[in-house]
Amino acid sequence: MLTKILAEIVYPFSVLFRKIDQRMLGIKVKINKIGPGWMHGVVPHTMDFFWYPIHIRGTNCWTIGNIGKDGKSIRFDEKSKYFQAWFGYYIAKSNNHFGIKKGTKEIKIIDYNKLGIADQNTWLKFYMNFESPTIMDYEKVKFVKKFKIASGHTCHLFLGEYVTTSDNSNKTKSFLVDLASRLYYKQFKGKKDFFNHTAFIPKYDDKTPFKSIRLKGYFGIVPFFDKQKHVIFYGCGTKKNFEKLKNEIISMIKSSEIKTRF
Repeated sequence: MLTKILAEIVYPFSVLFRKIDQRMLGIKVKINKIGPGWMHGVVPHTMDFFWYPIHIRGTNCWTIGNIGKDGKSIRFDEKSKYFQAWFGYYIAKSNNHFGIKKGTKEIKIIDYNKLGIADQNTWLKFYMNFESPTIMDYEKVKFVKKFKIASGHTCHLFLGEYVTTSDNSNKTKSFLVDLASRLYYKQFKGKKDFFNHTAFIPKYDDKTPFKSIRLKGYFGIVPFFDKQKHVIFYGCGTKKNFEKLKNEIISMIKSSEIKTRF
């Protein structure tokens, strides 16, 4: 009951901070075709607090694997190809040359990876893994290709890998987990009358809590060089399942539209 009350109190503030960010950023993104294996909607929220150490402001909109027969996202099902999979986008504003080599239009992809690492670590902390060990494999980062998305913007696609942990654990009944899941549910923009907040609660696992995993995925960068603003699409899964997901991820990125007020 207490987590339900707190979620009701916190939710309006999370919406307010996100709207302030959206106005400051002047960028809107729409994903026109979310694949059937994913939840058909996104969870939007501010990232200001989580990116503060790297001096970035912005927002995050994400989705995870669709709802399984048990009412939980298949993100938490080790037998699913969507196990630990993400898809979404960041909209970020930097006051320096974050992500772009000064005086050029050269993309510094290592900078953009800092956004994903901070995001993954924050997610794990909400799910009671306070160690939150997420490490980028620098040797696996590489440029893949450029392509146009639906709105005509050029997306620069990069590939990379992280060593991190699963969120399934023996701490899924914790106060913080319940609160986080309620906030995600309230923030979710999409049809949700057929599931509840428990869809966002990882599966209970007391044998291999916070199991070590390797994520493999894409960053699709659409930079606005002169404005020091960035749209960063991302999509990943476990390295084992990535080949089964990569075409879906690229298709969803290509379906997207970006609109700006500058």
